[in-house]
Amino acid sequence: DAAKNQQQQQQQQCGEEQQLICEDAAKNQQQQQQQQQQQQQQCGEEQQLIGEDAAKMRRRISNNNNNNSAAKNN
Repeated sequence: DAAKNQQQQQQQQCGEEQQLICEDAAKNQQQQQQQQQQQQQQCGEEQQLIGEDAAKMRRRISNNNNNNSAAKNN
């Protein structure tokens, strides 16, 4: 009986450890997904800023061109 009890305890302990390992793995996966989402969001925001800067530059360039051609005509 003592041997049986010990075997049952070991099996129970093993089951609990595996459950903890699975829980840790699930947590890690969630954290990785959250990090990935944050990085993608950050990347999207940076690209938006780059797009806005590019639009500003284009406006500036076209304004300069307009000013230059107006100066030439004078």
